[in-house]
Amino acid sequence: MREFPVDRVRQVKDRDAGPNPVRSTLRKLGEFLSRCVLPVLEPNDDERWLEIDTWLNEVRQVGIYPSLALPYFLIRRPDLCGAITATLLEDLRSDIGDRCEAAARGLRHWANLFGSKHAPDVPPELIQTLVERVAFRKRPGILGCTSYLIDVIVEQPQMITANQRFLLVGSLMAWHDATTLSATDADGQFARAQRPELRVAIARMAGALSRLYRTEPTMPVSIGFWRDASANDPLPEVRRAYLLWSERD
Repeated sequence: MREFPVDRVRQVKDRDAGPNPVRSTLRKLGEFLSRCVLPVLEPNDDERWLEIDTWLNEVRQVGIYPSLALPYFLIRRPDLCGAITATLLEDLRSDIGDRCEAAARGLRHWANLFGSKHAPDVPPELIQTLVERVAFRKRPGILGCTSYLIDVIVEQPQMITANQRFLLVGSLMAWHDATTLSATDADGQFARAQRPELRVAIARMAGALSRLYRTEPTMPVSIGFWRDASANDPLPEVRRAYLLWSERD
């Protein structure tokens, strides 16, 4: 396993030399380890656990973040919960978009592993940090972070606290202003070319949040606003997004 040519990635990481097959392969490392290696690795095989951990750290040093694999350590090694939490928390606080998105993806998988009783509970500070990134519209990795947070809301809604729900609902009007398509680049936090995808994502998030209020007597005003705004949006993707995610099973 240690023979994988990580040094080749280091040598070309700062060059604009076209596609790099080594980097492309390393980007699949998280999926490979999480599906084929970590769930069956013997807990007492300390040498192999250390080998994989060292390899992952080397890969991270060249700007590739296989963070999807990290929660799968916990299937066989729940004692690593603290170290994995620290890594994901640092990643979620990063200003590197790929790093943030990879951590958010890993967090989503951790939530589902816990939901299926295969891993310890997700530390609340991880979800809080992801919620704050989205609610306060931190730009690096914002589309991926929002998408993975929506997945958590739909798949493991019990992990979203009342305060986190309140924070996300309270951000919806500011998100509407930030993704208005009629604004120029100078008028908004995000470039005009970025806004369509972000607007679809926030319509999805509003729809997902609406699910949390199904048993409540009233729906928050900002969710109702997005429901109506989405229904009349010029983009067909936005018109579909709220409805599909408010009803998704």
